[in-house]
Amino acid sequence: EAAMGNIDRILSEPDFGKPFATNLVSRYMPTTGDRDDIGPCTHETATWFLSQNFKARRAILAWGDTSGHIPWNYYDNRTKHYVNIDDHPFLWLDGRGGVRPDQLANPVDSDWYTDTAHMPSLAITGTMTSCCRC
Repeated sequence: EAAMGNIDRILSEPDFGKPFATNLVSRYMPTTGDRDDIGPCTHETATWFLSQNFKARRAILAWGDTSGHIPWNYYDNRTKHYVNIDDHPFLWLDGRGGVRPDQLANPVDSDWYTDTAHMPSLAITGTMTSCCRC
């Protein structure tokens, strides 16, 4: 019951389901941890897996939609194109990854901010568990 609190907040957001909705994903990733939107298994994902509650499923699919418009793009000056898994199959974007692509950091008109210590995986859970390409 208590686990559904944040999911209910996401679903009741005025812009939920609209184009470019944040769906309560933090736009400022350098904010400290203990947030529902970061981690290998987010709070909403765990809630869906354990409860099979349809509202939790809607929330993680909404985060997949959000991931499609976040302007975090990484460019590789060596290959002269955006980073992809063919060129970087073991890419890890923080300092432990070895390969450090050049980030197109925070376009002038963006209010999204990156941080290598807090990188949410917003789309993969919805994609892998629903066969939906969010």
